[in-house]
Amino acid sequence: MKSISLLIVAAALLQIQLAEAQTDSLPRALRDAIKLREDMAGAIAAGSQKADEALLELKAQPALFGDSDASLALAAADVGQRLWGAGKTAEAGVFLRAAEASLSQKIDRTPDASAPEKAQYLAMRAFLRARHLNEAALAKADLDAAQKLAPNDPYLTSLRSSLASDKAEQFRDTPKG
Repeated sequence: MKSISLLIVAAALLQIQLAEAQTDSLPRALRDAIKLREDMAGAIAAGSQKADEALLELKAQPALFGDSDASLALAAADVGQRLWGAGKTAEAGVFLRAAEASLSQKIDRTPDASAPEKAQYLAMRAFLRARHLNEAALAKADLDAAQKLAPNDPYLTSLRSSLASDKAEQFRDTPKG
C-alpha cells in the first residue's frame, strides 16, 4: 500500500518555495506543478485570471502522487495559501474549500487500517479548517480523530499545540483513546 504523508510533502514544497532553493534536482513534473501554482496564484492576485476558472485548470492537471484527491488537495491548498498570503482571502477560499472537499473524499476512502496515512489527511484538513476556513469545531474533531488513529504522532501533538495558541478553548484537550 502506498503510504504518502501529504503533510510532509506539503512542508517540503513550502520549504523549497520559501527558501528559493534550486529546483533542478526535483522531478520535472513536480517543478512544473510548482511553477503552475505559483503563476496561477500570481495571475489571480493580479486580477488577470478568475479563481473558479483557475480551479478548473488545476483540476485538469494530472495527479502527481498517484491519487487525484490527494494531489488536488495539495495543489489547491498551495494556491489557496499563496492567495491568502497575498491578501486575496475570497479567492483563496475557492481553493481552500476545494482542498477541504478533496481531503474529505480521500479520508472517506482511506481505511482506518491505514492509520498513519489517514491521520495525516485528517491533520491537513484540521489545519485548513482552523487556520483558513473558520471552522474550529470541525478542525478539532478532525484532529481528535487523527490522534485516535496515531496517538504517538509528534506532528499531531505539535499541531494541536499550535492550533491551541489561536483557539485555546477548542484545542486544549487531547482525546482519550
